[in-house]
Amino acid sequence: MTRVYDIYNSLRSRYGLSGSALKVTALALMLTDHIAAMFLTGTSFYMLLRAVGRLAFPIFAFLVSEGMAHTRDIRLYAFRLAAFALISEIPYDLCLYGKVFYLGECNVFFTLLIPVAVEAAFRYTEGMRAAVLVRIAAAAAGMGAAFALGPDYGWKGVAIVACFYYLRDFYPLGVFTACAFMLFAWSGSRIQLYSALALPLLLVYNGKRGFLNTRIRSLAVYAFYPLHLFVLFAVKLAVVYIRDFGK
Repeated sequence: MTRVYDIYNSLRSRYGLSGSALKVTALALMLTDHIAAMFLTGTSFYMLLRAVGRLAFPIFAFLVSEGMAHTRDIRLYAFRLAAFALISEIPYDLCLYGKVFYLGECNVFFTLLIPVAVEAAFRYTEGMRAAVLVRIAAAAAGMGAAFALGPDYGWKGVAIVACFYYLRDFYPLGVFTACAFMLFAWSGSRIQLYSALALPLLLVYNGKRGFLNTRIRSLAVYAFYPLHLFVLFAVKLAVVYIRDFGK
């Protein structure tokens, strides 16, 4: 069994996908999903493309768990996610609800931010006498925020990021466990069950950062989310205007 695992690790290291490759894949899947949601409702491609798009979130959740593990400053990492969460909220609300501000739900950056903020609190309490109590309070506050803010994918999305992170030392078993949790958590949603199909991509992660290993390139990945939402919303307005003008 050990021999098989060694061969698997060797192949994964040599031929696997880097973190950058996974990011680009997740961005493409997300874009596909959002195009279908905004422009292809009622068409024969709608469900297919939305199902394909379900693979994006597990990849992002996995990458954030890796980011937490390798960042030099988790508080700065949390701040960066918080900044883009705020920046992305207006285009998110415009695309999904046609409003500048919608309080019923917030974008996926908040989903990714919550477990990072909780882990930052955990690390801050290291060495404290009341560390256990503070960590319990931080975890409770995190789950409370997941319910109160209503981020995309909800508390289940927050739990999936946490699952990837706290089981990362047991790779690839941790990945299987996180995907099993997805199947359980989203058992009532047929479309969300396709998220577990991200498993093969996560199993071939080679542990390397890849070509998006500079700060500017990393920030460009973050910026893609609000920018593509703004572009999609502008295109939708243009389509509606042209359609109405034609009448």
